[in-house]
Amino acid sequence: MMDKLAIGVDLGGTKIATALVQENGTVLQADKINTNPEDGQEDVLKRIVEQINKLIRTTDRPVSGIGIGSPGFIKYASGMVRHAVNLGWYDVPLTAEIKKRLDCQMPVHLLVDTNASALGELYFGAGKAYKDFIYVSIGTGLGAGVVVNRQLVLGKNGLVGFIGHYALDPMGALCSCGLRDCPEMIVSGPGLVNMVTGKLEAGAQSSYFEYHESIDSHLIIHALQQNDPVAVVVFEQMVDVLADVLASGITWLNPEALIIGGGIGLASLNVLRPLLTQKLKQRLHTYQMEDLEIVPSLLTSSAVGAACLVFHST
Repeated sequence: MMDKLAIGVDLGGTKIATALVQENGTVLQADKINTNPEDGQEDVLKRIVEQINKLIRTTDRPVSGIGIGSPGFIKYASGMVRHAVNLGWYDVPLTAEIKKRLDCQMPVHLLVDTNASALGELYFGAGKAYKDFIYVSIGTGLGAGVVVNRQLVLGKNGLVGFIGHYALDPMGALCSCGLRDCPEMIVSGPGLVNMVTGKLEAGAQSSYFEYHESIDSHLIIHALQQNDPVAVVVFEQMVDVLADVLASGITWLNPEALIIGGGIGLASLNVLRPLLTQKLKQRLHTYQMEDLEIVPSLLTSSAVGAACLVFHST
């Protein structure tokens, strides 16, 4: 009997990744396009459905369902995205909107993107080696997923691991989510860009950035790898906040591993891993850090975890 097929959609603030995945984890087809949330909700939905229909047409085998990992506050049972900061969405019935636009009818499942990624790591990625781990994604935003005793932990509303948005300082700078001084304001691609831009405007000297008219997170990571002083200082500030957030999670959960994913997390891993280890050791007892591993995601596509929602539900 042939393995089941599922389509995964990783909906991000910057990219929409899609993949056609077999039940054994083999990725048969994968693609990635820009999200362009500034074009509006309708255009983003249209792009998602076009990518799904394109994958369906690549196979003559039946597809068992579609899994979507979305950023933001969601109600996974009803398929509703309540508030996605990086998309500018409020109360979007995402699964219903996708179903009515598809060329054919099939089940559509929704979960917070980092929870879906944690499930993918558990099934097919770095998480296969552990019973207990925290998946951490650093990209356009910051989020996590938690696995305990090889079970994905969701909580009452599926919001376990929503570490990007809570007020570190209720009197601090306003975040786009409505809270103040949220971790994602620092620990994310946009956070890095804002910090570097602020330092340069304040007079910080950088021979690297002065030759570039625009600054993005890719440029900052490249500057970091070149040991640019502004990039190094900003990155250390980012990791300080990340260590504060993760030290609390490690204290509560005592995981075997932190699995690092997301574009920023993976691109900077050679610098991030030793620096994060150092800063966690400053915050935690030796026994809490004992045998804790920090490892990269091993998934070939960020959409694999979303596809696992289909396998997980059957």
